[in-house]
Amino acid sequence: IPGKWGYVERAQEVVVTGLNESGRSVRIRAEGLFARALQHEIDHLDGVLFIDKAMEIEDEDQEDEYEGEQDGDQEDTRQRREVN
Repeated sequence: IPGKWGYVERAQEVVVTGLNESGRSVRIRAEGLFARALQHEIDHLDGVLFIDKAMEIEDEDQEDEYEGEQDGDQEDTRQRREVN
């Protein structure tokens, strides 16, 4: 959404199962950026939009305020979520 931003909460670790191009079962364990990317792409496949997931949608100029608040937040919020 041009001029807007929002935080989408995602698990830090995921296990994704599916089929490869040969029809064989595959299982991928991912963490960090790769886990976020997999969740993002699976959302596309499932028809889930940013506006469905964003906790709050705000104007782009408010992003700097949010980032400043997060700098002091040291709490570990790791979560596990299995995606099939």
